[in-house]
Amino acid sequence: MSYQKPINLDEWILIKNRGALVRTGAVYRSQDSKYILRTGGKDEIQNEADFAQKLYHVGFPIPAPVERGEIDGEVSYFVETSVGNKTFGEMFASDYRDIGKINDDLFKKFTETVKLFAVAQLDNSNRELETIQLVEAIQLGNVLLENPDLPEDLINTAMEKFKKRTNLLPVVISHGDFTPFNIMEGGVIDFETRVMMPFGYDIVTGVVFQKFWDHPKPNGSGTMKLWDFSNEQLTSYFDQ
Repeated sequence: MSYQKPINLDEWILIKNRGALVRTGAVYRSQDSKYILRTGGKDEIQNEADFAQKLYHVGFPIPAPVERGEIDGEVSYFVETSVGNKTFGEMFASDYRDIGKINDDLFKKFTETVKLFAVAQLDNSNRELETIQLVEAIQLGNVLLENPDLPEDLINTAMEKFKKRTNLLPVVISHGDFTPFNIMEGGVIDFETRVMMPFGYDIVTGVVFQKFWDHPKPNGSGTMKLWDFSNEQLTSYFDQ
């Protein structure tokens, strides 16, 4: 499958720059909204395209890879199909801002997408051959940098407790940043922080993500938390 049209970035709509800490490229949408184009370093794009190809062909609900290449011999890119114009994160934030809660039908669609992703994880799990990447998953370096007063022994104890409690779970390909802002009705996007973790890690982070943002905005006003799920919605989510 090929996009076939020569890539001219001036004909694409910029969505965002890529990289949480270091800007490594950008994400664009085609004028007809059917395709997404991602740019970045050559090795980065090659690895990302290879990974997307692998996941797509083993049944993960992700955008279909279309093509990869370079623009003028300088900018590396790959193109994938679009799986929606808005993330669940954007729609949740809009709902919560407008009506003070998350619409149940919208939350059900979110749960259905997560369930498809979880099934694909289990179908491709391997306990024996894979080692969990806990340090990478929790971004331990950033945790220590942002919390210099946090006792190291407390962190080590928590990590060992996690390993012990998840020891019998399948190890699966995990997103690493599995938040509603990376999940759309048509699939899951942005695997830049992918890791191998026990099954359930992504499922849990998918709904607790916003709880870590319940602190004032940089200007000291309001809160950074954009929504809350109801107890009924969370119960239904974990039941599924």
